[in-house]
Amino acid sequence: MGRSFAVFVAIGGMAWGQSLTMALSGTTSPGVVTAGERFRIAIQVREAAVYGAGFRLWYSPSSVVRFAGWQAVDYDVSELLVVAADGAEEGKVEVSGISLAQRRQSPVVAVLEFVLAPEASHGSVLSFRLSNGWLLQEDSLRWVPAVTLSLRVHGYVVVWPGDADNDGAVDGRDVATVGLYAYRRAAGYRRNLASTVWGPQMALAWLEPKATYADCDGNGYVTVRDLAVVLQNYGRRRSAAQQVEEVPLVPPPIGHVIASLSVPVTAELLAGVFVPCAGSTVVGVRSRHTSLSPAVTATTDSLTAVVLHLKGADRIGIVGQGKLCDVLLEYRTSSGEWHPVEWRESPLEVGGADSQLRLSWRDGWLCLEGERATTGMLTLFTLEGRVVGRFSIPAGEGVWCVELPSLPLAPYIGEYMSAAKARIPLLLLP
Repeated sequence: MGRSFAVFVAIGGMAWGQSLTMALSGTTSPGVVTAGERFRIAIQVREAAVYGAGFRLWYSPSSVVRFAGWQAVDYDVSELLVVAADGAEEGKVEVSGISLAQRRQSPVVAVLEFVLAPEASHGSVLSFRLSNGWLLQEDSLRWVPAVTLSLRVHGYVVVWPGDADNDGAVDGRDVATVGLYAYRRAAGYRRNLASTVWGPQMALAWLEPKATYADCDGNGYVTVRDLAVVLQNYGRRRSAAQQVEEVPLVPPPIGHVIASLSVPVTAELLAGVFVPCAGSTVVGVRSRHTSLSPAVTATTDSLTAVVLHLKGADRIGIVGQGKLCDVLLEYRTSSGEWHPVEWRESPLEVGGADSQLRLSWRDGWLCLEGERATTGMLTLFTLEGRVVGRFSIPAGEGVWCVELPSLPLAPYIGEYMSAAKARIPLLLLP
């Protein structure tokens, strides 16, 4: 014979701990669902042995989230009743599960599946509210309090290649933005059918949403190569005219060369990030080649990003004050291949752009090479500022060397001062 039940409604209260819970199922991102994908919500009885349970689930906005089905877990399919409303009551699902033959401890009533539309706005919130919940126990039918669940949408944003700061125009600020995220090595999702052609493209937002726009080529990484896309689309704006401006012509930067780099003549484009040390600055790049195109240079968070067409220049000087602590540079050849650029920390430039000095320290000898338009003084300091050597250097050309006293192997700072009072500091490594 079957078990008989005396069922009544418990009004005004509930046994402690007896309730229904909602939680995302089968995801590694709690509280987040992705636009264009399916997700599941499990409804479970908490801390109670029951013969049955049921509820009404409201969800919104129903314009972007749709009920897509359900799965049985602790109840058989024949023991479950799931009804999804439509029409005026769209956004409602009613679920009940009963098994009079067996009492279950904290069962999962059902797993409901939903699909989120691709156009769901990134950062928006989906709301789920479980109401009219009940638990069927051996001697009672107990109502349980309402439960709510909020889920944040991980959606798509519109990227315009080159507009790295998403302000509607491609300019120097985009150079700075790419430089910043390239130095941070930001990474995220690749764009489907990525292109560098100016126009709107859908991209799944990254964990740091602002970095999504800085991935100008859509490969899932922000690197200095994205600076080439900024230069490609420089001057474009999101407007009916889609106007394109020329890169503004600016004179070569004035100042001291604090680092130099050599590139092969096959290089057509240079892109990179310079990180000056504390108290130092970078104002731009220059070359003795008059055919060198003006560089697009921008600084943010103490980083200076530069992108320019080389046009056969084989040596570039980094202009500023002090010294560099880090450099991230690559060049692109005419065939589209990218290669890293090697750089030196110890170039000096005196007497104008046509006179360049190089300093080297090998086997106890300190040597100065290049054309010296005037006499000068070279002073060697420890990093603490103690003078360990001072040498008068005559005007001339070629190599000038002096044997140094025995010094501990440690970094030193050399400072060259020409007769024209041009002071040029640099870092020396033994």
